[in-house]
Amino acid sequence: MQIASAHEVNKQYDQIRRERHDTRNMLLSIQGYIRDHKDKEAAELLSTFLQNDIAEKHYNEIDLALDKIKISGLHNLIKEKAYKIVEKGIPFSFEVNAEIDELPGSEIKTARIIGILMDNAIEATFKQAKPYIQFALLKHSPEVYELVIANSIEQKLNINTALKFEHSTKKGHQGIGLSNVTQLVENDDHYSFSAEVKDKVIIMTCFIQGK
Repeated sequence: MQIASAHEVNKQYDQIRRERHDTRNMLLSIQGYIRDHKDKEAAELLSTFLQNDIAEKHYNEIDLALDKIKISGLHNLIKEKAYKIVEKGIPFSFEVNAEIDELPGSEIKTARIIGILMDNAIEATFKQAKPYIQFALLKHSPEVYELVIANSIEQKLNINTALKFEHSTKKGHQGIGLSNVTQLVENDDHYSFSAEVKDKVIIMTCFIQGK
């Protein structure tokens, strides 16, 4: 069993290395288009890699909230995830309470946190009989922001176990679990993360704070 497990880990590690190599090459290609001011070609290449549609879509309720997020990278990331939720027919609550043109901490780290939590919520609710997802990005002051992502769950979840390093509820321990978020925020004063389960809903909260 240990040998089989080691082989599986090695296979996953090799797959990750290949994917990182492919991603780097794709980004280098896009960088070239951007340097040559060929925005259309860059967008088409990126769309091919992401396997999404570059055609403009609009969901008014989401777009109104998204208009308050002035950070272009995060705006696009959240938009793609939110639209995916709507298109999968999952009931969805979306709130941004104020204009946000800057956040403390690292934009890359914040994007990773948001991406992980929203992907987890989508995967967790996709086959549920009565799914639900909530997203909120709240500005409490120029130095304190609160990110809340919640989703319905059907099975019992031990939240303390879910937050442990390398834990995943997915078959074969594939995918990204909550433990990855706890590792991202560890020893970084700009972030604090917590999760709790209430009435068959998991509520994940990340405070982003500081100058």
